[in-house]
Amino acid sequence: MKVGETVPTAKGNAKIIKKEAICTDAHWALLLKPITDAEIKAAIFSIPEHKSPGPDGYSSAFYKDSWSIIGDEVCNAIKDVFRSGKLLRQLNATILTLIPKCRLKKNDCVILNNKIVDRIRSLGAKNLSYAGRLVLVSSVLSTMHNYWAPMFVLPKGVLQRVDNICRNFLWEGSSEYGKVPSVGWQKVCVQKQEGGLGLKQSHVWNITMVGKLVWWIDVQPDRLWVQWVNLVYLKGSNWLEYNPSSDCYWYWRKICGVRDNMIEGFVEGQWSHNSGVYTVKGCYQWLRLKRDRVDWYRKIRCPIVIPKHNFIAWTIADQAFKLKDRLVQYGVSKDDLCCICQMHTETHHLFVKCQFRQELLHIVGEWLGTDISKEGSIITHARRRWSKLRKSISTTIVLTCWYFIWMQRNKSRLHQCISRPNIVAKHLQEVIRSRLFHCKPVCISQKDVN
Repeated sequence: MKVGETVPTAKGNAKIIKKEAICTDAHWALLLKPITDAEIKAAIFSIPEHKSPGPDGYSSAFYKDSWSIIGDEVCNAIKDVFRSGKLLRQLNATILTLIPKCRLKKNDCVILNNKIVDRIRSLGAKNLSYAGRLVLVSSVLSTMHNYWAPMFVLPKGVLQRVDNICRNFLWEGSSEYGKVPSVGWQKVCVQKQEGGLGLKQSHVWNITMVGKLVWWIDVQPDRLWVQWVNLVYLKGSNWLEYNPSSDCYWYWRKICGVRDNMIEGFVEGQWSHNSGVYTVKGCYQWLRLKRDRVDWYRKIRCPIVIPKHNFIAWTIADQAFKLKDRLVQYGVSKDDLCCICQMHTETHHLFVKCQFRQELLHIVGEWLGTDISKEGSIITHARRRWSKLRKSISTTIVLTCWYFIWMQRNKSRLHQCISRPNIVAKHLQEVIRSRLFHCKPVCISQKDVN
């Protein structure tokens, strides 16, 4: 039987039904009451953002962020199910079914990789900025395997392919490998405070999802599945000391392997992190790749900056973009001089001492009534005793300047021409005004007014 298919059913025995408590007229009226948009929205927004997405790959975070755009369509689709009593036919095309075998192999999971590739092809990714692709990788592509991850320890080759597809999509806008990415995927997946973008490593996430089964076996013996495990495998043995026999089912040995990865996290029957209670998020933070915090994270962190500007600022701060000194090494460029002024080596010059940069920031500084052209100006602004709003606006302006300088650098290299600093500054002011208008701070303190 397929989802949404109508099948004949036997009628219930009315005499048996009437022996138990039955619905009153008030209950009937409540059940037949039309579902409202507010109830649908409340139900969707009550789902935690870190929960696994449905078979279509969209997590609750995606629906919440896009509710102003897709909310009406979602509500209409759900209300149509209640009116007709049938699920949408399209749902059959999105349901993934995996029949467990003695051993889950890479070829058994081809459908997962193909589904991610098909989603990329349907997104029109070539027209998206880096920041737009990052949102899709974070909320859709890298979480599509979460529909499988809580149930299966997926083969490493499958998870590696998922990471490769997401990496290619982020940097190329397609699922195929095109060129060496500006930043390695491992670094992209570390926390933002440590210089990454906060994406998840698929293999670590898979371990933490299956880790919930390990936790259940240790602390929730009343679960039916855990009772079955104790009866068939453990047979009274201590779970944390148990060693599976060689003739055990392959999947059971995989679960035991996940336990071995997590064994240091268990202390006297409790999870040693997050107040003794196991959570997928907490375990991921414990197992993930960790690096030292970077000092520039707070300098480019700003809630109101345009996302694509923030992404460019991240690559600049991380020195990830291929400036001309690196292009010379690859044999792409004949010299390493600044594309704009042609006077100094581009590295450590373009965003610090380039004449174009100095003139642009001088014009913007006159507009703001302060000097932001000196090196380390972001640090200076961050340490001033300004309100959070003024600091955010100041940082937004500086990061937007970085973006415009980078765009003029590319324009010079590709088209051998640049716009004058005053023209660029005028465009920059329009962008800043538009951004601040759409952000609309809820409250402005007297300190901001002065």
